Amino acid sequence: MQDRYIYKAVEQACGQLLSMLEPPPHDMQEYLDSTESTGADGITAVLVREIKRERVLLLRCVQAFQQRQQEADLRPVPTTLAEPLARLRSGQVHDATCSGGRAQEF
Repeated sequence: MQDRYIYKAVEQACGQLLSMLEPPPHDMQEYLDSTESTGADGITAVLVREIKRERVLLLRCVQAFQQRQQEADLRPVPTTLAEPLARLRSGQVHDATCSGGRAQEF
């Protein structure tokens, strides 16, 4: 249940970012087509391509976490997270407020 709650939160966060990142206007595609044909790589063209790439990644994020919410089996914790999570559960890790504002190392 907790995993699905986290998956829903990640899905919503990706969806919110996606909604804030509007697609470039249609006439911008004409600009991109003209810069590609001339070989020009202006900052506007670079930014438009990056926005498109970010939108694709955010859409994949939304779809992936929607799918994870539908899975019957829980996914195993990656080994890179297993040890830090075990320490968190045992109480060996303190947050930054317990150390006078300095972050504790794991």
